[in-house]
Amino acid sequence: MDKAGETVRRFGGKGVPPPHLLWDGKDETGLPVADGTYRYRLVVHDADGRTIQSPERQVQITTTGPQGSVPVIPVQ
Repeated sequence: MDKAGETVRRFGGKGVPPPHLLWDGKDETGLPVADGTYRYRLVVHDADGRTIQSPERQVQITTTGPQGSVPVIPVQ
């Protein structure tokens, strides 16, 4: 979810959830999301109709690289 609480990406399936889930930083349409803090939660619905939810967590998306400078010395 983004800072406005809107879902930007959803994953789903049947069977046992995978031990790890990798998010590529893209939304439902395949476009990269804006830099910022996003919240996520794992929700599992079992065959008996029970719902299990993980605690909400955060992930930071930053697409800018490290900042730095290179001095330029004129050649004389």
